[in-house]
Amino acid sequence: MRPTALTDEVSQKIIAARKRGLSAQKAAARGHITPQTLYNWLSRGEAKNPPESDAIYVAFAVAYREAEADRQERLLTLSEGDGPNAKDRLKLLELSFPHEFGTRQIVEHSGPDGGAIQVDAGKVLASLARLAGDGSADPDADEQES
Repeated sequence: MRPTALTDEVSQKIIAARKRGLSAQKAAARGHITPQTLYNWLSRGEAKNPPESDAIYVAFAVAYREAEADRQERLLTLSEGDGPNAKDRLKLLELSFPHEFGTRQIVEHSGPDGGAIQVDAGKVLASLARLAGDGSADPDADEQES
């Protein structure tokens, strides 16, 4: 097994970048690693019951999440103030932490007069089989037999 690229220097660069507000992708670039490597390290560090040999990843994941929390706290503090840039600060918070502060929209589909959408299961299954490349299903076969 080759040695990890996760050194104190790399860790500090990534965490400092994340604390400043850089995206995970940009923070990874600051540490000269790929975003996938960053996500792998976080996954190892946040695993349930990680082996003792993964202690470096656990420490990194904790520090990384603390950096995110620090950034969020700073943005929240800034957004509490009034002034000409208040909306901009709230937008920055929303963009930085979309899962927690992003706008969510729920879309509901309905059939005629607001009722349920009627689905012909036979046609749906035939279409899925055709899309899967089965070739054995003819989507018009149901109509011919009816």
